[in-house]
Amino acid sequence: NDQQKPLYIALPVPETKWRKLDWNGPHDYYAQGCLEYFQPSSQEKNAASTKDEVSKSSHLSVFECVFNKARSVFYREEEDEPCTKHDNKTIDSIFIVDWHGFVAFEKIKSQWTGTNSKDFGTNQQQQPKIIFLNFRVFANSILLPETKSEEFMFYKKMETATMESSHATVCLAETDKKMLLSMVSSSCDASSHPVFILPPALQPNLISRCSATWKSLPMSLNNFDAVKNDVDDPRKGTFLLCSCVRLDPTKNALKFVEIVEELVKRNNNNQKSNNGHFSLVKSKKYPQACVIPFLCGAAANVEYANSVRNRLRQACSIANGDIDDNNKVNCIIREDFVTSDELVRYFQSSILNVHPCEYDAFGMTVSESAACGVLSITHGERRYDSKNYDASNTSVSTIFDKKNGGDKLHQPKECWDSNVGACGLFDYQKSEIILTDFRKPATEIANAMEPLLLSLLERAVECAQSNGQTSSLPDLDEWHQQARMTALSHTPETATVKLIQMVNNL
Repeated sequence: NDQQKPLYIALPVPETKWRKLDWNGPHDYYAQGCLEYFQPSSQEKNAASTKDEVSKSSHLSVFECVFNKARSVFYREEEDEPCTKHDNKTIDSIFIVDWHGFVAFEKIKSQWTGTNSKDFGTNQQQQPKIIFLNFRVFANSILLPETKSEEFMFYKKMETATMESSHATVCLAETDKKMLLSMVSSSCDASSHPVFILPPALQPNLISRCSATWKSLPMSLNNFDAVKNDVDDPRKGTFLLCSCVRLDPTKNALKFVEIVEELVKRNNNNQKSNNGHFSLVKSKKYPQACVIPFLCGAAANVEYANSVRNRLRQACSIANGDIDDNNKVNCIIREDFVTSDELVRYFQSSILNVHPCEYDAFGMTVSESAACGVLSITHGERRYDSKNYDASNTSVSTIFDKKNGGDKLHQPKECWDSNVGACGLFDYQKSEIILTDFRKPATEIANAMEPLLLSLLERAVECAQSNGQTSSLPDLDEWHQQARMTALSHTPETATVKLIQMVNNL
């Protein structure tokens, strides 16, 4: 509209059909809902026909007719008005979101043209650019290793057809780009179909919130009301080890719990050694400081989600029941919806975000936590052919060594690969993100994470004491700041500019 704000149409979907947008999801209801809004009248069909003299005289392509139909829907004009006015308006581009959008797009095309042909009109100059916005590859050999299964073949057929009907594809990460190109190369010349990478941007309200509160980070739990109301923690310096992922096997949420179990066994056999406090790691330098796990995420698989949550509760009650010597619960599990404001506050009290997915199209919580000044650890695989390969390092991309009574931090020298899209935005070689192999046993991952967590805990205490200004680990401070600036610099505005440039260059 004139204010350059997006206009929306809400399409009803039966609640009984609402679920993940997989092949059993309500994509057919979505497509039918779109068609009901954009169903052409008989006059509009005639106007859109190349045999129609009115259409010829006004040089209206079918796309322009559909555009005028869209205007009538959005602006509540007369829906049955024939598509005869030009209005100096044309459609430059059409963005199809995932293969579900393609199903709806094909339905609309067939009603206006009587065919599913890629060509809408008679004049090539009138053809808009069709862009496939792929937010996740469903024909994914990592998540669906049975590549001959009926489900995989369905996704491959739909995503291949969407690419073949588009002028270009935009995806979130390099891994997805490779998978998409492998599909289209089997049916046409892949070089003629460009695939661009554009990571998703943070929400504007989260950007403004994080920009305004940075100097006070990180905060312990007892320093802000949102968590205090939930937890009412009497201890000083309680921080979170967080994991915010959809509770589904594809997100590997159970691995987070297994790591917590290992850390609990190591650090809570003797509660009195830490003044009766439960903590995943113990600091001799700051004995009052504690780390407890925080888990939140939608229950995409209810049975799996309940299993993960119950196992985490059980792990954190091993030491001495459900509460520690200070009458405090040992973990926080949010089963309800967490607002963006609440999520920011939780991240602001975290020392590390654990993103255990072995594959993720992107991983928005990695960006969200980085914007709050919190590093993430996610899945990566070392290249064993790297000339810098160190057989003694079986752990993480960034090494934390306890030597001579202090911390020695090493940025990675080896080469790592990752199937988590966020690694394309955050540079592991600058320690903006930390990688470890989440396929390995939890014991081995805990070995790698424990010194990391201890360093992060001590840094958090010192930052909290100095109101977020400094710590005894300047390198670590710099890495947090680098990650934060990377996240906050990728705004909706910058992403939009990049997308427009991609389209204009076609």
